[in-house]
Amino acid sequence: MIDTLISKIESLNAPIVVGLDPTLEMLPAGIIEAAKKEYSDPLKAIAEALLTFNQIIIDAIHELVPAVKPQIAMYERFGPEGIRAYAETAKYAKSKG
Repeated sequence: MIDTLISKIESLNAPIVVGLDPTLEMLPAGIIEAAKKEYSDPLKAIAEALLTFNQIIIDAIHELVPAVKPQIAMYERFGPEGIRAYAETAKYAKSKG
């Protein structure tokens, strides 16, 4: 894994990592409202909003930076749904390289 990271840092000439530390209060209202409309469970709606926000960021930066680092504590506070959003974020990031 470290070899892949080093290779990406060298090929992109970008020795940086983007932290994915979403704070619910700072997410765009439209993302939160859309998730609330789709899911009646408040924690599931929050988790989906976090995931959607992360996917938007990953889509915007995946060709510019070699890695992202989700901060698990930002997800744990939302229980099992938050952990699911964390895992899905990691899976999505991996799918983008």
